[in-house]
Amino acid sequence: MGDEQVGRDREEGAATGTEAAAETDISTQDAEGRGGRAPAGPEATTEAAEAVDDVVFHGMRCAIVHQAREGFLDACHRLGMFLVLVSGSGAVYALTHNKDYALLVAMVPAVVGALDMALNFSTRARQHAELHRRYLELVAEAQRSGAESHAADLNARLTLLYAQEPPDYKALDALAHNQVCEGRGRGECGLRVAPPYRLLRHVFRFQGKTFLPKEEPESGEG
Repeated sequence: MGDEQVGRDREEGAATGTEAAAETDISTQDAEGRGGRAPAGPEATTEAAEAVDDVVFHGMRCAIVHQAREGFLDACHRLGMFLVLVSGSGAVYALTHNKDYALLVAMVPAVVGALDMALNFSTRARQHAELHRRYLELVAEAQRSGAESHAADLNARLTLLYAQEPPDYKALDALAHNQVCEGRGRGECGLRVAPPYRLLRHVFRFQGKTFLPKEEPESGEG
């Protein structure tokens, strides 16, 4: 009898151990979630959300810059073509009684046309339009539900777009930064851009210039 009782005790213990192991496996699978990966903790989720938010912010900033550059360069191209057509028309020559003045006017098409070709306004405008479109596509993808799951991929694509950027215009970039901040209702996070920089934002790059945040006190440096 004693041997039989010991055998039954061993069988019951083995069955209990098997059930406990099965419950442990099920709990582990539930904790890991589908695909065999554990769900991200609060800190990881917060970091991913912040990374996606950065992609949206900088993507919008760059899209605004390229939209502005496209508009400026296209306007320069159209203005040049207008001057070429007007100055090259026979009506201008007929209205000029001074031959020296007429000769000067006749030089305008050659000079303006050469400038347009040398500075390549039209082609550069199309390049900015393409970059503007690609940045907006990236922002749209980052704003979709569940974008946090591939935040690293979004950030990598943003870096690849940075690699295709032409030399930047610091004042224009600062103004685009301010526009995104204001669009988010956070105008206080903007940068201080003085009127001269605003006026010449498409003309000079202002390399080496640092635009300070609005909340920082102004220094004597221009």
